[in-house]
Amino acid sequence: MGLLESLSSITMNFITTSFLGVHVADIEISRANPYSKEETITRLQDMTQKMEDRLKLKVAWSGDQGQFSGPAKGAIRVSESSIDIEVKLGLAVKLIKGKIAEGIEKGLDKALS
Repeated sequence: MGLLESLSSITMNFITTSFLGVHVADIEISRANPYSKEETITRLQDMTQKMEDRLKLKVAWSGDQGQFSGPAKGAIRVSESSIDIEVKLGLAVKLIKGKIAEGIEKGLDKALS
């Protein structure tokens, strides 16, 4: 691929991300759902309540989806077979992305045990 094609691709990615509202998650976690959908949602609501208190996140649940915002934004989606979490980190917390992902994994382990 030549320089012109590379620049064109970069420009299109920027335009898509900046103007069309497409956001790529910084952290994506997917797990099998070991419980009923309702049981998992209840467990995750307890987990996210603790996150709200400790991390200053605002979490709003609607049906099988939780949306959160604060230093990080994202969504939790629960189906009968899976739990999917996507997180978009703010600039200030991108440097600790690994620790955040690890914390989410540990929180999930605890909520689902």
